[in-house]
Amino acid sequence: MRARTRARRAATERGARPLAPVASTCTVVTANRLTAPYLADASFAVAGLVALIGPSGAGKSTLLRALAGRQYGTRGSANTAKAGLCHVGYVPQTDMLLGSLSTFETLEFHATLRLPRGTPRVDRYARVYDTLAAVGLLERADTRVARLSGGERRRLALACELLALPLVLLLDEPTSGLDAASALSIVQLLSALAHEQRVTIICSIHQPRSAIYELFGTVVLLAHSRVLYVGPRPGTLNPHCVQNLRAAFAHAADADALIDAAARLDIVEARTMHAQHIARMRQTPASAGWLAEPACLSSATDSTADSATELDTLIVPDSAPGGAAGDAVECESELSNPNGDSDDNNTFPVVRRVRWHTQTHMLLWRGTLHTLRTPSLAVAHIGVSLAAALLVGTLFRAVDDSWAGLQNRAGCFFFLVAFYALGALSATETIIADRALLAHERASGCYGTSTFFVAKVVCDLLPLRIVPPLLLAAIAYPLVGLAPGNYAQAVFSATLVLVSLAATSATFALAALAPSIAVANLAAALHVLGAMLFSGFLANGASLSPVYAACQRASFFRYGFEALMASQLEGHTTRIAVPGGTAPVPAALALRMLSLDAGRDTVSRNLVILVALALASLVLAYAALRWRRVTHVYTQ
Repeated sequence: MRARTRARRAATERGARPLAPVASTCTVVTANRLTAPYLADASFAVAGLVALIGPSGAGKSTLLRALAGRQYGTRGSANTAKAGLCHVGYVPQTDMLLGSLSTFETLEFHATLRLPRGTPRVDRYARVYDTLAAVGLLERADTRVARLSGGERRRLALACELLALPLVLLLDEPTSGLDAASALSIVQLLSALAHEQRVTIICSIHQPRSAIYELFGTVVLLAHSRVLYVGPRPGTLNPHCVQNLRAAFAHAADADALIDAAARLDIVEARTMHAQHIARMRQTPASAGWLAEPACLSSATDSTADSATELDTLIVPDSAPGGAAGDAVECESELSNPNGDSDDNNTFPVVRRVRWHTQTHMLLWRGTLHTLRTPSLAVAHIGVSLAAALLVGTLFRAVDDSWAGLQNRAGCFFFLVAFYALGALSATETIIADRALLAHERASGCYGTSTFFVAKVVCDLLPLRIVPPLLLAAIAYPLVGLAPGNYAQAVFSATLVLVSLAATSATFALAALAPSIAVANLAAALHVLGAMLFSGFLANGASLSPVYAACQRASFFRYGFEALMASQLEGHTTRIAVPGGTAPVPAALALRMLSLDAGRDTVSRNLVILVALALASLVLAYAALRWRRVTHVYTQ
């Protein structure tokens, strides 16, 4: 805490300052025949502050994701002479931020995971507060993210990427949804980063006003998924500098006119202009926008074409499916020129990602804070469990040895298993809501799928799936008057917990596989209903066909219900009414009449099967999340 206080005081006293030594030239980003779904043969080289504009559906977001290595189906290459994949920042259009954390805690999380391994805590705090000062959020360091304005959230998302000192920043519509003043302040901040720290920033911009448009030095125009123009902002040059383009492009004084001109093109005209752009770029790169910001590039312009084949690759081809979205691995990228010469006064260290246990610790820390600060779901689970305990305890109070008592026991156990099976449906939204966050942070190199999954399982299962059943068992067991003895009560509690875990694990797997929350909810509900139907309580197993008998063997509901019945009726005798009195019937015989097994061996076997079902579902859920890294990187 003292180190944090000192770091904040120091950042406040010195104010905003460069986050890293300033390079002499901007990083040149070169795309060569970059193709992806809804993107055709994008080839260009840019540096400085770059506006990516075009009509809706032109492929702006796709191009940014392709440059960031996060677009499935991307082919071709995007390179830079100075930055490796670990030093390229990507800010999506939707903020990937947890509202329950404070501004400082959000950056502390990213700093711990994204700064080089072994960075001292004092240096990490200093970097966090310097970054907050650079984006103008130092006074909001202790404010919850949920209470920030839209513009402040965009600044915080930008700060998360600036922590790693990227040489290239890719932003997808950073001004979308902001008022005019907030949008202008965001672009002014980006302009300062581009010109003062020589960071190359490529932004997709939707209908920028003139004050924002004039801050950009370079424009990339797209239409019909093709790049039509790359070069200085039209309207700032004489028409002959952009020859072979329509006069409307050469004289367009604002982005609206440029976008309107591009929107009026048909697909044939767009293909023709795209072919002209490719031909100019290959023949005379300097005059065609091949390197489009001379004031920023200086000497880098002359050397780019010669060193293009030696550049570090930013885009991982389709042949390497993990790509940028793979598990967090050690990333060692020397940010230097290909020939090994240092970039003037700027030498960048080797980046080594933090270890698995550190990733797990930080994810558990964040998950615990989120649970404590948004306790509504945990409180709801515990509250309804307490209410169910009182309901069951009063409804089935003091069951006896009669046939009615046996029926009450069976009804009580069926209700409790169904209660926790249905309660597991709340896990669908939590998994699907975090999938986009997982995809973004994993692709940024924060952590891997395994660490995310372990932390997610721990933070969900412990407060929501283990504690509530234990509380219910402690209250309901003595009220109902079930079998005395520690063994019977322990089996009762363990069975409820394992039923909850098995149902939740299956819900995890279905949610990880489902394309949307609605589909996941439907699939999980049908799974619970199917397991309930083959529980052995509604349909006698002896009368089932082989196909339905196989379904019953796969039902977690059956194993939980059978374990409860067998443990509670062990050595028990039920008395049934007969003419002239009552007759004793061994409980094992009554269970066989219901096609249920009896004995401690049955209980042990069923508990082991419940554990196996839960583990198998968790493995399936983990595999599904890893699979989505390739085919559904940003699907929510």
